Amino acid sequence: MGNRHSESSNSSVVSNNIKGDQKTLAVNIVNALVNRSNGNIKPEQASAIVGHLIAESGLTPSKINGNDLGATSGGLGQWRGERFTKLK
Repeated sequence: MGNRHSESSNSSVVSNNIKGDQKTLAVNIVNALVNRSNGNIKPEQASAIVGHLIAESGLTPSKINGNDLGATSGGLGQWRGERFTKLK
């Protein structure tokens, strides 16, 4: 259990610019990435990943963009093309 990080330890690496439910979700995702990586992902790295997902979708998995460089994209990472097709 040495790799486990508490919500309080990872909440400090999640931006204070996000609030409420979105911040709770972001912290939970950071915790999941860190805890499931067997020590291969540090909290700061997981926070960078989550920050990117916030920028892409606002952490809304059902978000769809009908015109992302001429194609439809969707999901947390706003995947398009074959990646979006496989995601669906």
